[in-house]
Formats: sequence, C-alpha cells, structure tokens
Amino acid sequence: MNKNVYVLEWYGPFSSPTEVIEWESKNIGDGKTYLYIIKGKKYAKRNFSYYCGQAYKQSSGKRITNKGHHINEVIDRPNHISIWVAKFQNIKPSKGDVNLVEKLITSVFSQAVVADEKCILNQTNKLRPRHLVYLINEWYYENGEPIYHTKKGSIPDMLHDVLICYPHEDSASIYGNRKIHYLNELK
Repeated sequence: MNKNVYVLEWYGPFSSPTEVIEWESKNIGDGKTYLYIIKGKKYAKRNFSYYCGQAYKQSSGKRITNKGHHINEVIDRPNHISIWVAKFQNIKPSKGDVNLVEKLITSVFSQAVVADEKCILNQTNKLRPRHLVYLINEWYYENGEPIYHTKKGSIPDMLHDVLICYPHEDSASIYGNRKIHYLNELK
C-alpha cells in the first residue's frame, strides 16, 4: 500500500486576507502556501464556521481574495475571523498531494472535530481519503516562532498535531494525537 507522508508548517492566526498577502511577501519558512483554514462567524450566528481550502496555482493569500470565495461569508465579522496558512515542509507537493491533504483535513473537521456539517462551509470534499495518509502539523506564529501552547477552540487546538488515515473498503479509520508535548532533553 502506498504511504503518503506529509509535514505541514501552519502559520497564523491572521485576521484578514491582506495580512496573509503581506506575510507571504516576507517569505517566512520554505516555499509557498498551499492550504488554508478559515474560522469565522457567519452573520449573527453564534456557532463558528470553518473552511479548508487549497491554493495550488496561487498563494493562499491571493486565493482567498478571489471573487466569490467562502471567506466573504465570514469576513464581515472581523473580530471573530482566524486564518491559518500551510506550507509543505518535506516535499514540493503535486496537485494530487494537495488534494489528498485537503480531503483529509476537511473530512476530519466535518466528521470528527466539529461534527456539525452545517458549520463546514466546504460543499464538496468532505469524504474521506481513499489512501493511507500520515499528516504531521506544526504550528507557528506569523513571525516563525513555534506555538507550544494553544488557546481552547483555536485551529491549532482543534486540528491534531498527528493524523493517520487507514482506508478500508468502504470507510476509513482516523487516528490522531492532539498535541505533541515535550518529553526530555537528549544527550
């Protein structure tokens, strides 16, 4: 069975597409951003809405400024918006790699993390990957400093640091480790 292993560097939180574009111009980390997660409130509803998307031909910042993007559903409530963008750390991804990771994150959010499909703005791509996937998520502030402690309800708190998807014929088992923690210094 083909093993797909991905390490993502997530940067954020940003509060607007403009902030993402300005940050991308600083070129922190290696490569361009391929994935993004948006958390925001729609209209006057109390529940947060989520959207995971990809930007293969553009950067994430440019992609979320496209006309008709789902960010427009939550951008009117700027005090409640959080944008995270990701770079692949271990490979230069193909379109298939980006699709696979987006599918994993979207299906985990819609079926395991949020578990309320109405809160997921993605209208497609909510079904599980059909391939074995190992995903390691690393979290960084905008300036490149690692995030060791997360705020309850934040994207880094919600999306597990390690996700493994084992596909079966008509389903998939998802395993994860919420937060990697410090063990000890090795000599």
